[in-house]
Amino acid sequence: ITFCATLVCNCAVRPANLYDTLSGETPQVAVTTVASLDGGRTAETRRAIEATDGVEHAVAYTTARVAVDGTRMPAYVSDDFAATSNDIRYEGEHPRGDGQIAPGTALADAHPIGSDVTVTLGGRSRSYRVVGLIRSVNEGGAAVELTEGGYGRLDPDFADAPHTLYVYCDGAQAAQVAERIEERCAPTRASTSATWNACARRARTCTRH
Repeated sequence: ITFCATLVCNCAVRPANLYDTLSGETPQVAVTTVASLDGGRTAETRRAIEATDGVEHAVAYTTARVAVDGTRMPAYVSDDFAATSNDIRYEGEHPRGDGQIAPGTALADAHPIGSDVTVTLGGRSRSYRVVGLIRSVNEGGAAVELTEGGYGRLDPDFADAPHTLYVYCDGAQAAQVAERIEERCAPTRASTSATWNACARRARTCTRH
């Protein structure tokens, strides 16, 4: 009964809660740097984006792929998980050091907080200390969080590879903000999270009936 009441509340009263749980992090605009021209200057690009009219803030947030216990899964890579709009951590802390990791629910029993887990990418394996646990409906809960330096231990070329920056702004102005970013911060590619904006509008419309 309690579960049903919570589900109804999240669907009808606070639909954003249910969406956040199912979708993970969804910004209004996603910006991808161009590796060959950006030269790994992600921090500089982020500062330029945050100086763009209409932008509230930006977070470097790249999704890569790694393997844990022989299973390939997403690795969410960022140095500032706390700045995202949807905090998927449910226990412990987000990783802050290069040797730290926060795995998803599917890995929680085998790799509790305080334990060490081996992560593999290609032919390179590194050990990380579990400092937190995250919710991740996608991939059946098989996902991890790593810092940029932590992922760089597995991929030394990551610093010069394309990075994704999540940009937060007024959703109604997302298209205009994306255009301003591309003009100000070339070479980048900016795209709006149109699917999320449409779902949010439909959810708000449903709750008014």
